[in-house]
Amino acid sequence: MRLGLPAAEAKLYAFLLKSPGLNLRQISEHLKISIPRVYKLIANLKSRGLMISSPRQRSKAYFVVPPAVAASVLTKGFEEKFYTALNLKDELVREVKVLGQPCFNDYSLFEYTNRHAIIHTLKNLIEESRGELMSIMTAGCLIRSVYLFKDEIRSATSRGVKVFILAPFSKAPYGVMLEAMRWGECREVEEVEAKVLLKDSEEAFLTPAKEALNEGDAYEYGVHIRNRSIVNVLRRMFTFLWHSSQPITPQRLRDEVGAKVGVSKATLKA
Repeated sequence: MRLGLPAAEAKLYAFLLKSPGLNLRQISEHLKISIPRVYKLIANLKSRGLMISSPRQRSKAYFVVPPAVAASVLTKGFEEKFYTALNLKDELVREVKVLGQPCFNDYSLFEYTNRHAIIHTLKNLIEESRGELMSIMTAGCLIRSVYLFKDEIRSATSRGVKVFILAPFSKAPYGVMLEAMRWGECREVEEVEAKVLLKDSEEAFLTPAKEALNEGDAYEYGVHIRNRSIVNVLRRMFTFLWHSSQPITPQRLRDEVGAKVGVSKATLKA
């Protein structure tokens, strides 16, 4: 299985599908290659968005991303040049069935360092939600979410998922605020320094706001938490902020936006 990767990277990817959660030394021993070489291959897979890691007390445990995420990342670079790349996803799924699915049950924290992997992981969380989605966003994140996750969130609400959003709505365009209000309940908060998504009190995904970072490339970073105790703490913090904030209602939205841009209420209602 090459999947468009160099042979050594494909071999490491296939190996970690069968044996997830190993550290550098263990990978080196199993594949009989030097630790510096393993480190280089891991760095390459991370840069492609195919590798995640979970810190242990003394060393990191390494995993490869789920098949759907890997397929989306890998096909992106080929879709304009090779129409056959659309078959890559099916090939990956078939190979994974042969190799066996990785087990993440013993790990609760994963780091992502690729924008495409982050986006597809967030989409997967939304698609898998069955009860509620809670999110804290910056104004910029709110705008991006409307364009990136609109279909997934609309599908979730059609399944009965309840959506709660905390964001600085007063800084967002009217159309973005209106779309967010269609998703669920919205409340106004001051600008924050991170985006938080909580799914069904089971999982959470955190990404820093671009404005909160000193280095632009560090923006491609996220942390996926699957520990329910930690997620419940984040949920309680969300609930506290929720009850301390002001609700965004259709009438308040019309009043505030109409006053800001000089548009009549009749026009906004229309």
